[in-house]
Amino acid sequence: MKETQWIVIGFLLFFKKDGLPLTKLFLMKKYSFTHVFVALLLVGACSVTDKKNKELHKLDLTNAGTLFIASNDMQKHNSDADRMSVSGQSERTTLFKITDEGYIEEVSYLDEDGNEVSYTLYPTGVFNVNEEYLIIIFGYGTTGYLVRKSDGAAFTLMDVGFPMKGSGGHLNWPRVHTDDRNNAYYRSADYLGDDAWNHFVLRINLNNPAQLTAQAISPAQEDVGFFLVNRNGDVLYDGISTSPRVIFAEGGLVNTPVNTSDFWLGSDREFYGLTYIQHGVNQIRRLEVRNRELIPEDYGQALDIWFMTDAVFVLNLLEKVYIVNTAGPVGEVFEVNNPQNIPKRVQGLNMATIQHAVASDRYYYLSGTDEANRPTLLKVDAQTNTPVPLLPPGQYDIYNMAVSNEDLLSFSALRMQDGKRVVGQVNAGGSLEILDEDMDADVIVLERIN
Repeated sequence: MKETQWIVIGFLLFFKKDGLPLTKLFLMKKYSFTHVFVALLLVGACSVTDKKNKELHKLDLTNAGTLFIASNDMQKHNSDADRMSVSGQSERTTLFKITDEGYIEEVSYLDEDGNEVSYTLYPTGVFNVNEEYLIIIFGYGTTGYLVRKSDGAAFTLMDVGFPMKGSGGHLNWPRVHTDDRNNAYYRSADYLGDDAWNHFVLRINLNNPAQLTAQAISPAQEDVGFFLVNRNGDVLYDGISTSPRVIFAEGGLVNTPVNTSDFWLGSDREFYGLTYIQHGVNQIRRLEVRNRELIPEDYGQALDIWFMTDAVFVLNLLEKVYIVNTAGPVGEVFEVNNPQNIPKRVQGLNMATIQHAVASDRYYYLSGTDEANRPTLLKVDAQTNTPVPLLPPGQYDIYNMAVSNEDLLSFSALRMQDGKRVVGQVNAGGSLEILDEDMDADVIVLERIN
């Protein structure tokens, strides 16, 4: 029995009024049955509260290849639809896993005793960190955990801070970045009052997940929007009201070259950006950090490449990097890094618009509309940039998708023939399998974790 229950019972047995215990006063009918009944309810409530407030200790990620979050549209299919979120969040969401066998299962939240605590906060974000960890956020970003993929163990981020959405980044800009020194980086913030926030880059050391340590590494007076991290831990960031700068891993800062912007990480995990030459022509530049110096070098020949950072997908494959521009009159794809060091525009994709893009090690996938304005999904071989329709045009309008390095593509989509929202996957050989069509899921997050 919990300490709080003993307190209430002791109150009933030993508290005296006019020299008599409450229990005896009840028997003498000086207190109604209602008084004691309420006190007994307090005993039960203490028991329920103590049970519910056990800390989240583990997520059941057994056989999970992909995670997705579905919004409250589908909660009508969930017997726990009316449960309250302890975060006070009004929108109800559920975390699901797609297993290696192709089954969809709700992820269970477990306490330290292995008991399910499914009442827990509603998920709003899942972010892949590296091969070992992911981060899950609940509610309005006020609760979060670092989760070990191998066993689902959850470590609170309460003492170090939570990832916040970036400003001005790529459409698929990762919320969490890593270096080769077992550090994770994300954008966090201090509340200044009057709906004002100061955003900064936070570095989290992952060596001991049970005792995480964090350090704010960007200047305190600068509000950080978009940032990137190279393999060494140098950070290139674009301040909301300052010029882009690089923070060296060993300390110190330097501004990026004049007229250079729209940055990304190359396949070598160094910084790259565009330097303006003239209208419609830009030069790609590699920005390598050497001995606390930023060394700019031209990469290939100048070409007719232009884009806005917040309107592109950056796809990092094994040996190449593609930038997929969604803001032009037609969908554009640029191969900006390759072993030949010859950037180029990709021709022959025949897409009118591009809405989503993901990549494995050797292929990239584009969804949007074709020249006949039909929803389409292409699989493109990065060796030749040859596209192949992965689904018949006009049958599925892709909402979001994620892919493994073995080219197992998971997706949520609108099925055009009946208007149902479905969850499915296509394997490396091109075989389609619809995993669910009954819950009509509004999938708001889809993240490949293994």
